[in-house]
Amino acid sequence: LFDAGTNPTLAFLASGGEIKLRLTARAPTGPEAAALIAPVESEIRERLGTLVFGAGDDTIERVVLQLCSRAGLTIATAESVTGGLIAASLTSVPGSSEAFAGGVVAYSGGAKVDLLGVARRTLEEHGQVSAETALEMARGAAGRFGADVAVSVTGSAGPDELEHPAGTVVLAVVAPGGEKARLLRLPGDRERVRTFATTAALHAVRLALDGVWWKD
Repeated sequence: LFDAGTNPTLAFLASGGEIKLRLTARAPTGPEAAALIAPVESEIRERLGTLVFGAGDDTIERVVLQLCSRAGLTIATAESVTGGLIAASLTSVPGSSEAFAGGVVAYSGGAKVDLLGVARRTLEEHGQVSAETALEMARGAAGRFGADVAVSVTGSAGPDELEHPAGTVVLAVVAPGGEKARLLRLPGDRERVRTFATTAALHAVRLALDGVWWKD
């Protein structure tokens, strides 16, 4: 589509763990340009499937909150490696209080135990950066805030290792349709890992709420 496109043309912009596809059409009027764009947009959506999460000014934060609101669900966060970035992203959207219940930043193992109810045995047997810990963090956040959906992240942003190489992140989502954890190996420096982890966590929630979840 990129190579063959002349009108409309297709361009790419990658940032923060997401890729934007920009379609530009030349026509005498707006409606005529939109008519040229429509079939190409439809083809892109068909090819990419659930990778497409929005259009225009949509952001993943808005999409997640809209999905929760439409379903009458509330969401909570439990964060370690991202230090509150997921909660900050969600609450940057006006009206987020309709769906966002609250969040916990539990950086240390002790905080995970005391604030989120993670079992000490889980930390001893599996470590802080593990699917087992991430799932217990998410369950703990859901219980603490009485939320229907919860997302958690734990990992090693670097530059020093925490149980695993820098860039190792585990996220988990607990939702009415089930619960699942995922191990990620993220590239870049500390801030990039934290940004990518935040983006990945929000998209994991989106897929879970859409009933698709994600491929390991």
